[in-house]
Amino acid sequence: MICLMPAPLSFLPLREIQPTGWIQRFLLTQVEGLTGHPEVQGYPYGQKFWGSRNDDTGPYAAWWPYEQTAYWLEGALKCAYLAGNQALYARALEEIDAALAQAAEDGYIGPEMMRHKDRWAHAVFFRAVLAQYEITADRRYLEALKRHYRCMEHPMGWSRDVTGVEALVYLYRETGEADFLAQAEALYARFNLLLPEHDASLESLRSDKTVTEHGVTFNEIAKLAAILYEVTGKAETLEAVVHGYAKVERDQLLADGMHSCSENLIGRDALDSHETCDITDHTWALGYLFQATGDVKYADRIEKVIFNALPGAVTQDFRALQYLSCPNQVSLTHTGNHNRFMRGLNWMSYRPDHEVQCCPGNVHRAMPNYAARMWLKRGEAELVAALYGPGRVHTTLAGVPTTVEAQTTYPCEQAVEFVITPARPARFTFTLRLPGWCRQPRVTVNGAPYAPAHSGLLSMEREWSAGDRVRLELPFELRLQRFPRGGISIDYGPLALSLPVAAHAE
Repeated sequence: MICLMPAPLSFLPLREIQPTGWIQRFLLTQVEGLTGHPEVQGYPYGQKFWGSRNDDTGPYAAWWPYEQTAYWLEGALKCAYLAGNQALYARALEEIDAALAQAAEDGYIGPEMMRHKDRWAHAVFFRAVLAQYEITADRRYLEALKRHYRCMEHPMGWSRDVTGVEALVYLYRETGEADFLAQAEALYARFNLLLPEHDASLESLRSDKTVTEHGVTFNEIAKLAAILYEVTGKAETLEAVVHGYAKVERDQLLADGMHSCSENLIGRDALDSHETCDITDHTWALGYLFQATGDVKYADRIEKVIFNALPGAVTQDFRALQYLSCPNQVSLTHTGNHNRFMRGLNWMSYRPDHEVQCCPGNVHRAMPNYAARMWLKRGEAELVAALYGPGRVHTTLAGVPTTVEAQTTYPCEQAVEFVITPARPARFTFTLRLPGWCRQPRVTVNGAPYAPAHSGLLSMEREWSAGDRVRLELPFELRLQRFPRGGISIDYGPLALSLPVAAHAE
């Protein structure tokens, strides 16, 4: 049994988030690199799909260009907004608005060829639509999605169609209109009834069988159990997904914090690899598990993946990426893929594009989503510092407009200082995540030691005044991890250490 929190945590709208420091620089690099210039990545990027009146602008009709361009739309919109780049923001928003303006008379959004099947691409695109709602609070975006989901019963053509649950639960949470929750539960029940042997079904999540599903498919579907728990309170669904991810950690966890997935989950040997798509999808899924459980190990893992796996999968100028990455790699050539999947091809080399275009789209989402989930709330009077890095949040706590700034270069610094500025003195709770890897975290409030601290969530309820400072010190220590067949890795705080490999690029 897992210990349940009094209430799940909830994310803040993007309009309340402002990254600074190295996170802001990373986003600006994305704007100058592939995120701001998708056309260099080849088909289908640089072409309009969701914003086109045609079913497909390519050589044949298929769902996948809609999936892949929707990845870019969400990543570009969030990145541009958080980085303050109006040109890129307008470019992404133009296609989103056009797609909604061209909805069918009954409210259906998207190409007719996907009305009765292949709705997975809608789940990806609607995250971009909801991001715009979070930025503007413009309820026209909610209304468009409400009409879409009410126009007909959601199809269950293949396993990923069930991912419509994510947007349906979002609509229920924002509107309180019960038919969206009923539709989400019915869709999820149909998935479990039709595909009980699927690795992400409740039956399989509860079992001890090893997960071997495609990595993106597993993460996108398995997380739905945690999302539903947040609005239903059904502990059995949460227990199932917690057990499912424990199996992944047991059987597929790699040194950089990611699970193997090349493209299916496979093992945890020194040469096992992961797909760049899953850097984004795994951390997105773990965010929901952290919100549902409050267990800091999920946030710890998000940080480790973003600080280690993500920088390893892209070049420093964000102009090239790998399709597959391995924590133990020294040669990345056009014939150097050592995985069974696409062995001998260029899938591990750094390129602006790859034969399959999902990763060149999905990579844009990783850092914007990290920034968006740095701060969480519980109720109206508790702010949670969930993921660490430089940034500000502007929100309302106990009815009082409040700004909290995280001043740090973490993870290049072993401390984070928070400056709390309510518009007037107010009593609310400020909660810190104390990582599981830190044995002796130290917390001070205005220079005075707060309390003995251990891993978990440390909640501080008091009256806060403008200029109050909370300092969190997280001493890094070396930790040794062992892997099959003699594999060894060394962690230092949230960082996975690497030998210096001299680079020679042609």
